[in-house]
Amino acid sequence: MASRLCSSLSNIPLFLSISTPSPISSNNRNFKFKTYSLHHPVTNSSSSPKTKIWVNPNSAKSKPFRNKPSNSKTSFLLQLAASLDSCDPTQQQVSAILNCLGDNNVAEQDAVFILDNMMNPKTAPVVLRYLRDKIKYVRYNRVVLYNVTLKVFRKCNDFEGAQEVFDEMLQRGVKPDNITFTTMIKMCPIPDKALELFEKMPGFGCEPDAMTFSALIKMFVLFGNYDACLNKHLEMRSLGLKPNVETYNSLLIATLIGKRQWQAKTIYQEMISNGVSPDFKTYSTLLRVYASAQYDQDALCVYKEMKGKGMDVTKDLYNMLLAMCAKVGTNDEALEIFEDMKSSGTCPQSANPS
Repeated sequence: MASRLCSSLSNIPLFLSISTPSPISSNNRNFKFKTYSLHHPVTNSSSSPKTKIWVNPNSAKSKPFRNKPSNSKTSFLLQLAASLDSCDPTQQQVSAILNCLGDNNVAEQDAVFILDNMMNPKTAPVVLRYLRDKIKYVRYNRVVLYNVTLKVFRKCNDFEGAQEVFDEMLQRGVKPDNITFTTMIKMCPIPDKALELFEKMPGFGCEPDAMTFSALIKMFVLFGNYDACLNKHLEMRSLGLKPNVETYNSLLIATLIGKRQWQAKTIYQEMISNGVSPDFKTYSTLLRVYASAQYDQDALCVYKEMKGKGMDVTKDLYNMLLAMCAKVGTNDEALEIFEDMKSSGTCPQSANPS
């Protein structure tokens, strides 16, 4: 399969580059002609939109074409990633597929692109080791290569496999960065392991950023540890880091799980004051929090704000609001919500009218 792929794609250019002429002599300039698709031809004629133009490699006009992969190259690399996902995790099969890239002449951006688009955690480490030794020029001490490999394991939630790659990374002297730790924390099976990784960061010269805190807070939410969520939130604020919408959503979920509904309003107000725009998940979580605590006025305010922003209210949210209204006795509001539910095209359940 690998040989067929390589032969069928042999005419596809792997790199779109412009050769820079040698400065030794003006008589020995090696200018290249390239064919580019021009959406707006420079002439007024109605000729074909594809025009052959000459670009001086030393001119400023050549800069936009440097190091930009063509669509055919992207397609080619995606096919390589798909082939690697389906092959056996052996050096022989991986080499047969990737020999198309040449020997010791692989661009780092191509290696990163291939690994970033893979899904198979069994084959990814083999691909990593092959590409790692074939790259012609490496930036950042290969940490980006390892980060995209860890991402493959995160897609499959395979923490044990990721831990092996992380350990190999350290053994080879590759220094992890914030992305490395954040990716690992998102996969942790237990909060203690996530906290352990979080606390190791300063030892590698990494200061936790908003994304790292967000990953850790989300981990604590999954295990229902509201106090830990709140503590990390306070730590973020003390460091001057602003939570993003995902972090605030996690904190709101934590108030529901930890039965601290009265703190949801404070968190939401902080979110607005920090200029973070709420999304559908924010509003739906607030509705669940307020309805569970029978904070009917707060829930109705959120509902009206959602409708005012043109957001669709799902059937389960309608049912939850109607159930809350029934418990607190707000019949007029319940009737209004029910009529809105029908007019929106959401089919009510048989229990709704009662």
